[in-house]
Amino acid sequence: MKKNEQFVSNSDVAGVQDLWKGANIFSWYASTTHNSSHMSLNVPLSVDTFNKEISGGETTMEHENNKPVGEIHCLYEWISIHLIDHNIGPNSVKEILKTTKVRSPIRLYNLYIYTLSLLDFFEFHLNVSPSYLRDEDLYNNYHLFGEFLQNKTCPSIRYYKSLMKKIGLSKSNIEKVMSRAKSSSWKPKFSSEDFINPYFEAHKKYLRLLGIKEDTIRQYSQYHFLFVNWLIKTSFNSYEPNDFPLEMVTSTHLENFKYYLLQLVNEEVYREHTASNIFYEIRSVFNNLYKKGILRHWISREVTPIDFKHYQYREIPSDQEIKHFLKIVSQYSPFPEYHLLGYLLMLNLGLRKSEVGNLKWEHINFESKSVIIHGKGGYTDELPIPSNILQLMIKLHSHQPHHQGVFQEFATNIEISLYEYSKLFATMADWKSPGGLHLLRHTFLTRLSKHPNCTPQQLMKLARHRRPETTALYIHRNHSDLIDAIEKINFK
Repeated sequence: MKKNEQFVSNSDVAGVQDLWKGANIFSWYASTTHNSSHMSLNVPLSVDTFNKEISGGETTMEHENNKPVGEIHCLYEWISIHLIDHNIGPNSVKEILKTTKVRSPIRLYNLYIYTLSLLDFFEFHLNVSPSYLRDEDLYNNYHLFGEFLQNKTCPSIRYYKSLMKKIGLSKSNIEKVMSRAKSSSWKPKFSSEDFINPYFEAHKKYLRLLGIKEDTIRQYSQYHFLFVNWLIKTSFNSYEPNDFPLEMVTSTHLENFKYYLLQLVNEEVYREHTASNIFYEIRSVFNNLYKKGILRHWISREVTPIDFKHYQYREIPSDQEIKHFLKIVSQYSPFPEYHLLGYLLMLNLGLRKSEVGNLKWEHINFESKSVIIHGKGGYTDELPIPSNILQLMIKLHSHQPHHQGVFQEFATNIEISLYEYSKLFATMADWKSPGGLHLLRHTFLTRLSKHPNCTPQQLMKLARHRRPETTALYIHRNHSDLIDAIEKINFK
């Protein structure tokens, strides 16, 4: 068995209902606000020797750039063959994707996603599928580059500039496109803490009279700052945030800002409820300032909000999809042990990515096989550690006995890495389920809810929620589940 595959084969993630077999039931009403004993970390650990071979290689404690070329090359090759060749039509675009020097395979994958987004934009205007677009389609409609760069959060302007050169655009035409993109890449000269615009100050004064908490008002100030920056970036370049007059804003601007927020949702920059909250507050600003007589026109009156359903059905990955995902992680990840541990903590214990990133060795009690989770709102909860996760923790701890953070040895931010690589690994595993990294937590709770001995109260405790209606948002049943439930009804 290859290195790390034992954690996949032992994980029983697909049968997460059985995770708690043999585990002691914790006293959920006991105090869980203290860290586990430091003495437990000094207990001698005896585990089976782990196989150190993976693809004929090294340990996985090194930085991605120090990995054997063969390991990293597999991801590059997979992206090139299965994504670039299959989905990208223009030959010049394929060539630049394959020849652009990148530091990691995830960077190549991100460039592919950026490129596909660009070609989707051309598809919308030309009615030609990205896989059927040709170099001349891009060349003859180069003005679409400018529209794309102006209306999208663009992470790699230089890459798109290189792409335009590759398809043969003249220097003057590239400059026209880039001048349009430059206006969209405007950045504020100061932070939201220095943002003091009289219109928004009047709105915040009204909020204080309503008894709105200062923490909430500070959050709203960030929404205001985002909105004004967007206005200046897209339409009013000559103004500064503190001096911007809201009388110049029209209902069309509000509609375009709503579209901008929805784009950020599609790019997974914001969740749908965050975009909805931002736009609701911006509409409230114009509603309040009009009613107070500060603004002459009620421009927000006909502008509809961003609808957000608190419950959104998610297609939970199947047993086979989860096993395939974990196997791909163990075989292709440049950091298989760290990535496996992070994903297993989410799938087997329902941890959020921030909770994974903040996990410290002092939170883990190897003797009692339990972990203290420091979650949202300052709450702490104690959870049992499944055997497969415990073995992986023991192995990683033996490599870094003097580090405080479980992922301290990791070369970069583990939360960002788990998020970015999860999209690639899910694509490689052919997941049809939409959703980001948080889908793993939904999967944990949905699977656990099917356990016949798991009561709603226990499910809420394992979810570490304070209200049962919150837990209900994480439970998803497909059509087959509903049919099975109905078939079990028997009045005999």
